[in-house]
Amino acid sequence: MTRISMKGISKTFGNVKAVDNVSLEIESGSFTTFLGPSGCGKTTLLRIITGLEEPDRGQLYHGDKVFVDTDRGFILPARERSMGLVFQSYALWPHMTVYENVAYGLRVKKVSNNEIKKRVLDILDKLQMKGLEERYPNELSGGQQQRVALARMLIIDPKVLLLDEPLSNLDAKLRMTMRAELKRLHSSTNMNIIYVTHDQIEAMSLSTHIAVMKDGKIQQYDSPQNVYSRSANLFVADFMGNPSVNLLEGEIEKKEGRCTVRILGKYDLALPDNLSSRLREGQKEKVIMAVSPENTRVATNKTRNGIPARVYALFDFGSDIYINMNFFEENFQKTLIIARVDKDFPSLQLDETIYIEFSSRSFNLYNQESELLILP
Repeated sequence: MTRISMKGISKTFGNVKAVDNVSLEIESGSFTTFLGPSGCGKTTLLRIITGLEEPDRGQLYHGDKVFVDTDRGFILPARERSMGLVFQSYALWPHMTVYENVAYGLRVKKVSNNEIKKRVLDILDKLQMKGLEERYPNELSGGQQQRVALARMLIIDPKVLLLDEPLSNLDAKLRMTMRAELKRLHSSTNMNIIYVTHDQIEAMSLSTHIAVMKDGKIQQYDSPQNVYSRSANLFVADFMGNPSVNLLEGEIEKKEGRCTVRILGKYDLALPDNLSSRLREGQKEKVIMAVSPENTRVATNKTRNGIPARVYALFDFGSDIYINMNFFEENFQKTLIIARVDKDFPSLQLDETIYIEFSSRSFNLYNQESELLILP
């Protein structure tokens, strides 16, 4: 297993910068997901790695092997990169059986019939497809077709497996099943997997590393937990999570050596001491406070630091309840904030008064102008 290195990779289509000066180190044995909204450049970057797309400039290496070096005018053909790509549409041969689809790559390599049979049956057994060898793609469910597409790629023993939104056509239950299959596949093979999706839950649950993309640029490359809980900028913070993070405008100020953040124009929250060196005495800085629904604490009775709000809507998901609230303050009545509570939380009525509390350890702060993280 070897790492994949990208240096200054760029690709333009007309006036659109699909990939904009991307440099990235993908570690050996990692499950890396390119995550972002439609049109952010994640599929283009994946196709550049496979060789299906040529970058305008940049370098791409797999270990010590050069795949792309535009300075020297060198681009290694896709067929020589030993990579397996699974498309969103599966791209199975409709006139071939499951067995023939999976065996196709080995036949191209002129592997013996006995070896082909052994390896095809083995991989189908691992992916729980044993007994379906003679079926055609149109006789399979979406999940079964997905497994055939995976088997067809895995059987040729690719150095890297690349998957372009492979689960987007499946229903919710089947997506969960296939996530488990991919998780087990990565654990058992330690293969480098690069995955493209716009689904945050999929990225969080599958990946060892996530590269969040916007407008062709990498916004953050980190572990799933850090991307979620310590988002590098406001775009990442707002994009991650379902429902989205709560965002409130505020202002931090240093008084008598201590920093506080004022939200909704009148509520002051204490901040950790590590921010005291950021500001001079009396100095202020406009910020955005970001707090996730699970870190938004609520109470039905007035608390010492509770901020009154009105219940706007309730969503009961069985194990969890999401409470949508807005504030009484005239300038902030249209500001919605969401809290997640467990199923045992006291029942509420629409328009009922409820109290919100924020702990300094439960939120991040971003500079309003740069939109970059300043706390924690």
